[in-house]
Amino acid sequence: MLRELVLAEAARVLGHASAADLDATRSLPELGFDSLTAVELRNRLATATGLTLPATLVLDYPNVRELVGYLRGELLPDQASTALGVLEELTRLESGLAKLTMDGVARKRLADALNQLLSLVDTESDKVDAAKDDFFDLLD
Repeated sequence: MLRELVLAEAARVLGHASAADLDATRSLPELGFDSLTAVELRNRLATATGLTLPATLVLDYPNVRELVGYLRGELLPDQASTALGVLEELTRLESGLAKLTMDGVARKRLADALNQLLSLVDTESDKVDAAKDDFFDLLD
C-alpha cells in the first residue's frame, strides 16, 4: 500500500496520468524530481500518512524502495524494528549453518528445532511445508 501511495503521489506531482507511467526502479531524481517537486511530494506524503517528514526526504531516500522502507519504519516502528531484528538473526543463522558439518543425529535435532520455529511463523501448513522444503534444500 505504501509503494502504491508513493508512486501515485509521485505521478501526481510530476504531472503523469497514472503511476503506471513511472519506472519504479529508477531513482526519484531520474524520474524528474527537483527541489521544488521533492518538497511537494514530501508534503503530499506527510498529509497522506499524518507524519512530519524531513525537508530532505527525497535526498535521504532517493528511490521508491528506500522511501517506502522509511515510511513503513515511521508508521510501524515497533513492528519494523522487530521484524528487521529477526531477519538479521536469520541471516546470521544462515551463515552459521552454511559453515557447519553435522552428523545424522545433529542434523535431525537441528531440523526438529527449525521445524518448531517455522511453525511459529505461519500456521497454514502448506506455507510452512514450502518453507521447510526450501530450508532443508539449503541445509542439504
